[in-house]
Amino acid sequence: NTTPSAYDHLHAIAMQLDSLDADIILVQEVCDCWTLQQLIEAMTENGVYYKPYLIRGTDSATGQNVALITKIDPVENLTRSDQYVEYPVAESTCSSTASGTQGCSKHLHAQF
Repeated sequence: NTTPSAYDHLHAIAMQLDSLDADIILVQEVCDCWTLQQLIEAMTENGVYYKPYLIRGTDSATGQNVALITKIDPVENLTRSDQYVEYPVAESTCSSTASGTQGCSKHLHAQF
């Protein structure tokens, strides 16, 4: 999205992230690599130290993904899982009576 409001939103996020000076930042709801690179470039203090890593999710509703911007390179390629798990979780203290299976369309696994 290249609208002025999207540009302002991206820059506001970049300023907040830049002030953190974190080594590894997980970014959710990312459209694509171009947007991730724009976020890094908008970080005026620390952006030059970050590299982008994105893994495609399976969110069919939004098509958005998850990514890392990091000063430390992962030692393996990012991975994700299509695993579904049953709920409620055994020994859970949650009082829900709901049951079924659930997966997660937007997540990643990284090794550092």
